[in-house]
Amino acid sequence: PVDTPNASAAATYSWRLIDSVCPRTMRAISNHSMAPTAKNIKTKFRPKKTTKRITKKMNGKALSYDSAEMNAILSYMQWLSTGVPVGKDVVGRGMGKVNNSLTPDPVHGKQVYADKCALCHGANGEGQKNPQGATIFPPVWGERSYNVGAGLARTYTAAGFIKHNMPLGQGNTLSDQDAVDVAEFMVHQPRPDFAAAKNDYPKGGKPKDARN
Repeated sequence: PVDTPNASAAATYSWRLIDSVCPRTMRAISNHSMAPTAKNIKTKFRPKKTTKRITKKMNGKALSYDSAEMNAILSYMQWLSTGVPVGKDVVGRGMGKVNNSLTPDPVHGKQVYADKCALCHGANGEGQKNPQGATIFPPVWGERSYNVGAGLARTYTAAGFIKHNMPLGQGNTLSDQDAVDVAEFMVHQPRPDFAAAKNDYPKGGKPKDARN
């Protein structure tokens, strides 16, 4: 397996030490008392949560619980946590933080996007592909982007990621205000809907920056 920056780097919603997300299953896998097999995925790996992450967070299609792809994802998560004591968190886990009291300015955010983001992600948020059609830089809005229910479709969540990771190789060079402004601009561009997102806050408490 290949350890990609998006999978284990700080402030990128790392998959490393995923046992803190699915503790009982991943702890069992980490100490080798349970193998990362299709049967264990189907019966113990909280398949609804995994499917939700794929369909909602990534706007993808649900995987069969006993598919080779699902097995591969679980094995990759386990491999990323190699050498990390079970139950111990890792530095940089999560998306990074910004000042959530800042008022977003999407007009300024549009300029920040043009100056700092468009070179890689495209003038219209379309991203870039290589000649073989593989994604080099992902789209940040439009049909191929994440949907309205994703964490990155929330202004302050997206701003935290942007602040600590963008522009690529230049993380922590934007101010909190710049990050909040450009996130507000991007979040409110057209993107796929996610009908089930209406059920995200059944007891109220919808965050102020949630788009769904």
